[in-house]
Amino acid sequence: MIVPIAAAIIGLALNEAAYMAEIVRGGLNSIQRGQMEAAAALGLDGWTQARRVIIPQLLPIVIPPTWNQLIAMLKNTSLISVIGATELLYTAQSIYARNYQTIPLLIVASIWYLALSIALTVAQRGIEKAVKR
Repeated sequence: MIVPIAAAIIGLALNEAAYMAEIVRGGLNSIQRGQMEAAAALGLDGWTQARRVIIPQLLPIVIPPTWNQLIAMLKNTSLISVIGATELLYTAQSIYARNYQTIPLLIVASIWYLALSIALTVAQRGIEKAVKR
């Protein structure tokens, strides 16, 4: 039998892996084939092609949706309270089950989610500016 937190981590990881694979695939498809051919024509090996030519072009394309997925995953962690894993919403639910103050505790939980989302959004802006330079 699998423990709830392990099930939550596996479920979120598989979901996120599918989205990330699609983001990277889309980013690689957006790079013109001529760029890869030019790197090969220069005689660069595969790793050097990736490091010097492909990845610098890939990062500005892939970073914004990657951070959006990170923020979405943060918000999706509230879904794991359904399986009984301890996280922010589940903790708020267990506290208001004891003291019957549902609305104040849900407001506190939503403020925590909002604060974490804003912090990640600020970090995303900084990283996007650094990559676009």
